[in-house]
Amino acid sequence: MLRGGQQISSKEKSENTATVKAARINRTGVIIAAVITAIGAVVAGVFILVDQAEPPVVNVNLPTQNLPISSPTHLLPTLAATEPSSSALVATQSPPAMSTPVMRVCKPVDSSQPFPVIPNYSPSGLMGDTGDIPNFWMDSQVAHFECETNGAGPHEWDYKYIDGVPNENPAKFGAIMFLDPPNNWGTDADGGYDLRSVRNAIHWEARSIGGEANVEFLIGGVRWAWNNETKAKESVPYPDSMPHRSLGVYALTEEWQPFSYSLAAEKESFFSCVLGGFGIKIDWGSRGMNQKYIIEVRNIYYEK
Repeated sequence: MLRGGQQISSKEKSENTATVKAARINRTGVIIAAVITAIGAVVAGVFILVDQAEPPVVNVNLPTQNLPISSPTHLLPTLAATEPSSSALVATQSPPAMSTPVMRVCKPVDSSQPFPVIPNYSPSGLMGDTGDIPNFWMDSQVAHFECETNGAGPHEWDYKYIDGVPNENPAKFGAIMFLDPPNNWGTDADGGYDLRSVRNAIHWEARSIGGEANVEFLIGGVRWAWNNETKAKESVPYPDSMPHRSLGVYALTEEWQPFSYSLAAEKESFFSCVLGGFGIKIDWGSRGMNQKYIIEVRNIYYEK
């Protein structure tokens, strides 16, 4: 081979080729080293930035928008005379945060036969617009209850006081509880019956004299009372073992009708000392204001 007019030997040719390859390898290594160095610098910078950045805060308990905080609301609303009344009864609703009464056992009953409410309980506990109940009585067979929807006080119910101030609005219902002994709102240590052996069901007959009426029947719930000095609800010393239980609302006519309500699903302990053996409630929703009701009930008994 010729080089500048001279012939190049095979040996010189091989040496030149090796020199060129070595130079290429050296340049490639320099380039690779430079690239690695650059990548390392970039990665190091990224780690520094991540280490210095504040971690994001995620609160799963907050909504995606900042919502304004509303002002506190009263648990007991101010009731206007034209508003529908609450169905709560002063003797049949336990106030919030009051503990469950400790189980106590009261007077036993004969479980070999049905236990009659009349005459063992007395229809003596007035509730709601008590001035609307001008007449009530009971003989050996029938309990007679009259109610005139005028909104006359005193008003004995859940909203007797609101924020410590007497509520002059009507309760818009009148009710009467059969208590043992008469007028016992949980203050008599000897009051109440142990009905655990006759707790399968309760039966009764009822009618409305003077026209059809929707009437609610109930049991139990004598667990608290108003303290008229502090204007606050207080637990009574000898409470009802039975919480308030509505037996339902029924359309009564002038004819006697039989009714039954199963109690088998209730806890046995609820029957250990029942103060409110039966109750009748007339709500204004049945006919409105300035109406007169005459309700009679008979054959009220608990069945084994």
